[in-house]
Amino acid sequence: MGNYLQKITILFFTNLCFCSAGFGQNVIRLNEIKSQARQGKPEAIYQLAKIYEEGKSGDRVNSKRIYSLYLESANYSYDSAQYEVGRLSESGTGTNMDLQNAKNYYKGAADQNHAKAAFRLAQIYEREKNQELAIDYYLTAFTRGYAEAGSKLETLPVAQLANKNRPSYIMYMAEKGDPESMYKLGLAYANGAGVEKNTKKSFELFRLAARKEYGPAQYELGKIYAKGLKVNEEYVQPPSVRLAVVNYVRAANKGVAAADKELENYTVRNFLSVDDKDYQIYEARKGGGGSENKQYQLYLRYLNGNGVPKDEKKALEYCQMAALSGNADAALALADMYEKGMMLEKNLRNAFVWYKEAARLKSDTALFALADMYATGRGTEIDVAKSVRYNLKVATSSRGELSARAMYKLSRYNILQYVDQNDLDYISYLGLKGNVSAQMRLGQYYLSEGNAKAIDWFRMAAELNNAEAQKLLGDIYLYGKCKVVVDAREAASWYYMAAKSNHIGAMKELAFMYSEKLLPGEENTNQKGLQLAQKYLEIAQKNPSQLDLGIYRIIGDIYSESGEFPQAISYYNVFINGFKEGTNRSLDMLKALDGRAIAFYNIRDFRSSLRDIDLALAQIERYKGQPEIVTQYNFLKGSLHYQKGRVIANTGNQLAACNEFQKARAMGMTIDKRYLDLCGASSQRQ
Repeated sequence: MGNYLQKITILFFTNLCFCSAGFGQNVIRLNEIKSQARQGKPEAIYQLAKIYEEGKSGDRVNSKRIYSLYLESANYSYDSAQYEVGRLSESGTGTNMDLQNAKNYYKGAADQNHAKAAFRLAQIYEREKNQELAIDYYLTAFTRGYAEAGSKLETLPVAQLANKNRPSYIMYMAEKGDPESMYKLGLAYANGAGVEKNTKKSFELFRLAARKEYGPAQYELGKIYAKGLKVNEEYVQPPSVRLAVVNYVRAANKGVAAADKELENYTVRNFLSVDDKDYQIYEARKGGGGSENKQYQLYLRYLNGNGVPKDEKKALEYCQMAALSGNADAALALADMYEKGMMLEKNLRNAFVWYKEAARLKSDTALFALADMYATGRGTEIDVAKSVRYNLKVATSSRGELSARAMYKLSRYNILQYVDQNDLDYISYLGLKGNVSAQMRLGQYYLSEGNAKAIDWFRMAAELNNAEAQKLLGDIYLYGKCKVVVDAREAASWYYMAAKSNHIGAMKELAFMYSEKLLPGEENTNQKGLQLAQKYLEIAQKNPSQLDLGIYRIIGDIYSESGEFPQAISYYNVFINGFKEGTNRSLDMLKALDGRAIAFYNIRDFRSSLRDIDLALAQIERYKGQPEIVTQYNFLKGSLHYQKGRVIANTGNQLAACNEFQKARAMGMTIDKRYLDLCGASSQRQ
């Protein structure tokens, strides 16, 4: 401000000297300016140069002298003098023509907000084809009131090249009516950031931006209405809760989270009519989960006039909201509008963008549309590889007509030219075409992931009489894999199919199911199980690498169930003697020892029975950390103690037997009444 007053003072004296007074007084004033110049005052030096240049001193104009004085003043960073040095250097007046020197001095003046210097510098940069810097300095000139700069900016790509964070750009765009820039400028005036604080001007800018539906400005406006706006202790805008809520709602509808937070303090329906567009949008938004579906339904209602007046404009608003909120059908509808020019101006690029969004939201229809756009170059560049990729996804993830159309499109390409042969979508495509090997690969992949899609692929292969697929389906239903409910009947039906094709794994599983009585109501289960097991052994003898030692335990269980204990023991022996850790299941070993112990018990070989039980009890402690043992630990150990108690009771050692029954009971086993009575009598004798 002091620098500004000094300039005004010098100008006043100069004008007074040369315009209002007589010649004598002019000489006196000129001498005063010269005196101040000799004292090194840059303003006086500048004014002296100006007097000489305009020929008001009575001396002949001396360009070198004038340049020298301007330069002396400019060396004090006096902006007006810097501009003049730039001007004379640019034209070569009083000095050599030096464009770089001109640019340097123009920049020095422009950096001090000298509008004309900024304009001249911009002109130089424009001539040098440096549009970015030209725009930058035209903006500086424009914001300092140099009107001609505005005309220049209209001819340049400001939006593409300007530094959008510079205050000059924001002020220029605000002047042109850009709502975001008006909002930013409003914040600057509200906080005194880079400009003199002016809350009234800030309020007006927020209001202008809010009228253009700019959410953050609506939020700021809501805050002002909530408290009112005072200037010099007087309200220029009294508080208005209704207007605050209206603007908070509008801002919230534009996605301003802070506005949603403010609205938690109000009952919105008390301030807005239920027929108000903003209220309806707000209600659709705040619905929580599924709100995008509500918005999509509102789109359909207004589009078709279902229960509301038909209104394409409102329909479009709701469709856009739903799409932005993540509704695939809405995104697809927007894409279709842009593609066909319905309700929106036709724009294939925008159609492409919204199809991509719908595809991201799992729309197969959008994927198919994208495949076509990539193939034809509509809305994007031609990319055959992506077209093939999207058609593969549609062919494999969809069903019915859309899948068939994608399959037809793919028939025209050499697919392996664009995708790897191990690509999951490509393998899925082959699977759908009936390639059993691909179906099995997919089934195995999804089975390893625990994904129920495995069932679909195995079924396809099974229906083409693939025995391995049939067997694996049996496994899924018998053991509850892929999160299906255990279904022994369903498992058995698939095992039967596989067994008919001599799949020995299926035979073994069926024999196991018969031995474990997993098929209630099935007749002659022991006979059927034994037949399957024997056939299994017959086939496995021809290919020993296929032999699973577990079949011997299963045969042992069947013979034991049939009361043929010596035969049962012989098969248990084969399993137990051939057992290899890491190859055979530990649980099968425990069951085989338990089964053999029961068989020995039934032929009254109590010593051998007790040996097997003790061996099993030792093994269960060894294996108890294994997943298959952990869940059955108490039951298995309790059963062994119970069996041991039965054997010992038959040897006449009632005390030792009761001790085992007590251990079994502690493991949750139910003890037969006769043994409880026996232990009770023994206790009384004790």
